[in-house]
Amino acid sequence: MNSLPVFSLVLLVLTATVSAEDLRQLCVSSCKSSCTIADQACQLVPGLTGVCVASKAACNGICDSSCTCLFDCVDRCQANAAECDNKEGNLVNPILCTAVQAVCLQTCGPSCGYDIASNAFQQILALVMPQPQSRK
Repeated sequence: MNSLPVFSLVLLVLTATVSAEDLRQLCVSSCKSSCTIADQACQLVPGLTGVCVASKAACNGICDSSCTCLFDCVDRCQANAAECDNKEGNLVNPILCTAVQAVCLQTCGPSCGYDIASNAFQQILALVMPQPQSRK
C-alpha cells in the first residue's frame, strides 16, 4: 500500500490549519528549547552561573531575531509575488512571477544567516569583553 497520498493529504490539512503566526511561534519556541538545553548543560559547570545566564539571554535574542528575519523575508517574497501576479501580462507572467518568488525565497536563508551570524558575534564579544567602568 502506498501511503504517500494519505501523508500528502494529512500534510495539506495541517498546513491549511496552521497560521503564519503559529509557524513563527514554533520557530521561536523550538529554537529557544535548544537554548534551554545548552543552558542546562552550562549550569552543570561550577562557577559559570553568570556566564550561563548571559549566554541563554543572548541565545534567546538570536532566536527571536533569526525567526523574525526569516519570516519577514518570506512575507516580503509573498507580497512581491502577489503584486507580480496582479499585473496584467501575457501567459509567461505567472511562470515568471513563480520563478521570481522562488529566487526571493532562496535568498532568505543566506541574507538572514549573515545578519544572525553578525548579531551572534556581537553578543559573544559583549560576553567576552569587559565593559569599561565609568569614572565618578
